[in-house]
Amino acid sequence: MAYDPKNKFIIDFVVGKRDDETLEQLFKKLKRFRGKVKLVLIDGYQGYEKFITKYLSVKGRKPVTGVINKSRFNHKTGKFYTYGLFGVSGEKVDKVIQELGVGKTISTALIENLNSFLRDSIQYLVRRTKRVARLLTWLKDAIFGYAFFHNYLKPHWKLSERSSKNWIKNGVTPAMNCGIAEVQYSIYEVLTFHQL
Repeated sequence: MAYDPKNKFIIDFVVGKRDDETLEQLFKKLKRFRGKVKLVLIDGYQGYEKFITKYLSVKGRKPVTGVINKSRFNHKTGKFYTYGLFGVSGEKVDKVIQELGVGKTISTALIENLNSFLRDSIQYLVRRTKRVARLLTWLKDAIFGYAFFHNYLKPHWKLSERSSKNWIKNGVTPAMNCGIAEVQYSIYEVLTFHQL
């Protein structure tokens, strides 16, 4: 999955095996961002390196890439082993992460949290459904629908004005926050929408 943490938008979501073929499908779709990507955060899967080089680099210049290897745990620091790819140190990656305001250190937790959030919210993924949960056509429609709901209909607690009891007072969606929408849409408005 490719996710824009600043605007809270899903850029792409690929369902498939954890193999080079699935990864290449994703990176082919991301190549339109070649030269615009400032930071890539990945886990320790070996295939990422060649596809970042092939689809995101410009004239041999690759985006700053940080790796968190969850198969190696450092008992001294109490953290998983992290490092930078393509001759960049882990400290340099951490600095870029902090400059972009997406955290303090190399982590894939944001994407994994959203993965979990989607998985728990879509019936086809949690298997609480009588339909065939793993059919890609059903799953694709469900993910697109939920991503639209997540970005346009659902007010986000951190973006919204809150009351003294921390309840959402004036709801703000990610689409409103980045200027794509002026209001929080309702399900009724979406279902009764007529294009001019």
